[in-house]
Amino acid sequence: MAMVKTSGKGQVVIPKEVRDGLGISAGSRVLIRLVGDHAEPTALPRDPVAALRGCLKRGSSMARELLEERAKDERHRAEGRT
Repeated sequence: MAMVKTSGKGQVVIPKEVRDGLGISAGSRVLIRLVGDHAEPTALPRDPVAALRGCLKRGSSMARELLEERAKDERHRAEGRT
């Protein structure tokens, strides 16, 4: 466990072992959240879109389902059903 000291401007230096553990390097963006009585740093991805790629379940598509439902409604309308 590392202890740090704040500067006059409220800045802190994140210790190397913590930076390495979180994958923080020069120019990285870090989210600091207040959780109860302490702060939690979280390294943000350099490319948020790439980081989210693949997180959604494959197989189902809301757009496809909506298009199929719309086509079904159109068929019913064409057949005189409402």
